[in-house]
Amino acid sequence: MERAQIDTQVATAHQYPRSLEQFKKRALSMATLDEESAESCIYCRPVGREQNEKGEWVEKYAEGASIRLAEIVAASYGNIRVAARIVEQTERFVRCEGVAHDLESNYAGKSECMESTVTKQGKPYSERQRSLVAKVCLAKAYRDACFKVVPRALCKPVFEAAKKVAAGQGKPLEERRKKAKAWVSGIKMDNAEGRVFAALGVKGWNDVTDDHLLRLTGLKTAIQDGDETYESAFPAPEQQGQGQQPQDKNKPAPTAHQQATQGATTTPEPPKTDGKAREEANLAEHNAPKFKTGEDNVSFEGATPLKTAQDAPKQESTPSTPPGGQTTQAPQNAPQGDGKESATTSTQTAEALKPSEDPKWAFVEGDSDAVKSIKTICKAAGVSFENLAKYLKEKHLMRDNQSDLRELAAGKLEGICRNVGKWMPEIAKKEK
Repeated sequence: MERAQIDTQVATAHQYPRSLEQFKKRALSMATLDEESAESCIYCRPVGREQNEKGEWVEKYAEGASIRLAEIVAASYGNIRVAARIVEQTERFVRCEGVAHDLESNYAGKSECMESTVTKQGKPYSERQRSLVAKVCLAKAYRDACFKVVPRALCKPVFEAAKKVAAGQGKPLEERRKKAKAWVSGIKMDNAEGRVFAALGVKGWNDVTDDHLLRLTGLKTAIQDGDETYESAFPAPEQQGQGQQPQDKNKPAPTAHQQATQGATTTPEPPKTDGKAREEANLAEHNAPKFKTGEDNVSFEGATPLKTAQDAPKQESTPSTPPGGQTTQAPQNAPQGDGKESATTSTQTAEALKPSEDPKWAFVEGDSDAVKSIKTICKAAGVSFENLAKYLKEKHLMRDNQSDLRELAAGKLEGICRNVGKWMPEIAKKEK
């Protein structure tokens, strides 16, 4: 029955093909119908901080087409099927899938979206709250699937026209400032106006320009659509930019493999002991997984750093021998002690170099490449998930109500994957 329906829809689409000119007219007329409709087509969300021309750290924002614009595009494009469904729902998260199918070109696209359904204290939401979060997740999956099928070249003119109308073409700047001020005054949050100024990087309403008002409009839409909350869109000034380090703009950006593997495992130097303890420490150091830094470390056989790190603990190794085949032995007349201190030190050193046995590092179905890389690096470095989570929460990269890497956004996971190797020395201190 389903196949017959699809065949009928495809035949109808070929009989009445779409007109791109008609699509543009319809989409523009709906997106620019009024200022409120245009505002709903734009969303904006904070994605971190960057240095401006004065060397000051300011908030960085990502701007894009909203769910409302996706609905307008799908309705105007014609001969397209877009749907979203819930794939998995637990007490802790909900995962949805969106699918779009162009009946004329027979091209289909699919996207997935996952949202957390627990509080900051880790308690599950109520049934009503989980239902609302599921609806937001469905809408996001619908939007992403739609924009995967409809070409961006067709959506961009509609998006730009909506931005112009939302910016208040022809209206005085002071009038638009008053409208924004009225919205900010209605935010139920401590020091709401100060947080908004800090997020926009201004000192007062007199410094607010057209660009600031457009950014504020995008944040307003993101909050209304459920992409952001007031706290995440307008964080307290003292919480902004914690843990951020300046970057050299002239230096070329390293690849993902370089950043993910650089300094991934810091092997502590074995204590200066004699006899058997030194031999055991050298053996443990030789068997510890090592990562190649400074390049992509991808051979012609296709061995990636992730694969190398996975196979490293399984390889059988022998103690390293200095050049020339000579072995270094401790002097026979060196003090040996009673042997207890050396045995204890060697045992502690070997345990410190062992890969972590934390069950959280096991791969599970649905893990992304970034999650797998993070798990592999932390497992090889002997770091527990508990201490990694504490470190991420200290850097405000993980919320208190999140207890799994898969609950983090994809962009945040990529950033963690690029920097986790650099953080290993600090995280390793928590293991002690």
